[in-house]
Amino acid sequence: VASADQVRLTPSIRSKRGALSNNVQFNSQSWEVEMAFRVNGNGRVGADGLAMWFRDAPLESGSVFGVTASWKGLGIFFDTFDNDGLGNNPYIMAMVNDGNQAYDHSTDGSTQQLGGCQRDFRNRPYPTRAKVSYFNKELTVWFDNGNVPTPTYDLCMQAKDVELPQPGFFGLSSATGGLADDHDVLSFLTTSISNVPFKADASQYDEANVAKYQQSYDEYTKKLEEEKERFAKDHPEKGAAAESLETLPERYIRKAYEGQEKMRESLVGMARRIEELHRVHQAPGQGISGDGLSDAVVQRLSAQFAQLVHKQTQAETILEQLRIQPSDQAQAPNLSPQIAELNAAVSGLLGQMQEAKTASAGQASTTPCEPAECASTTMFFGLALLQVVLFGLFVLIIKHQQAAAAKKFF
Repeated sequence: VASADQVRLTPSIRSKRGALSNNVQFNSQSWEVEMAFRVNGNGRVGADGLAMWFRDAPLESGSVFGVTASWKGLGIFFDTFDNDGLGNNPYIMAMVNDGNQAYDHSTDGSTQQLGGCQRDFRNRPYPTRAKVSYFNKELTVWFDNGNVPTPTYDLCMQAKDVELPQPGFFGLSSATGGLADDHDVLSFLTTSISNVPFKADASQYDEANVAKYQQSYDEYTKKLEEEKERFAKDHPEKGAAAESLETLPERYIRKAYEGQEKMRESLVGMARRIEELHRVHQAPGQGISGDGLSDAVVQRLSAQFAQLVHKQTQAETILEQLRIQPSDQAQAPNLSPQIAELNAAVSGLLGQMQEAKTASAGQASTTPCEPAECASTTMFFGLALLQVVLFGLFVLIIKHQQAAAAKKFF
């Protein structure tokens, strides 16, 4: 019985059969089927079940879930009744028949199956779903139990080297026995799977087509600019509101300023640590400090730190210049030397600190740092690296700001 939203293969009436089959051959060698269905009944146990078929001929009425017991092709059975008394139903199984076998009702086909899984699909709150895939002679069945509205498939069975008829016919069937359920199919979606990899046609990207697309894009861009100017004249208040929005370069400058502030806080903590090294240092000429650092190491560390502070100040100056420069007149400054110098300063200080760490290995420090100060040193190097990245991104944005407006999409 067909309605607007489902097909009822069999109603919950005893000893009924129903089937649905296409009469046009399906020619694809690889395919996938996704079906949604419901099996509902009033009893604690239902019967008999529902089947999905892929056979060499359309379905004919019979005793195996409503169709003939011998067939050539694939059957996926959703069996609700426990004929063998093992207590393992409802059960989902796959069986391939070459036309010479008869389905064994007494064992529920357990000795003939390719594989299967025990899943309860009766009286679920939402439609149950099955996905059957046949690709390169590999058969896979996934199942969703209908407990939630959004399908969440899990693997039921998988078998390789499965031979199916080519071409074939899809079909659905169900049957009831001494017990009965409603067997409803809500959807049945079939998709062909290609075994041939896709190859793009390079001819569509020749110079003539590229020129044509470029001309179309230029015309569209010109028209868009005219429309924007017309809109700005007709709605000046809208233009003022748009100007107040943060642009992408402005966002990078703001993030760079935030990073600069955190770097400054870290620099203050590091300066405090270097001052402590000087305070605990032994008298000049002794050669070794109280925490195991030589005069030369402490002096180089201080000099490298001073250089880094200078470079950080230069970075703040560059940021301020970028901030006050109008975005429509922005010309990409050559920041590569400043970025390289900042990176070199960070690397140099890191090397000096590593040398200091090596020199003091094995000796306990007389001035243990506070956790916040130790953390700030690590944080500083991370922020310094982030700052270098932000500078590089910002330079790229400014350099390509006009080019990006003409970017083509094919």
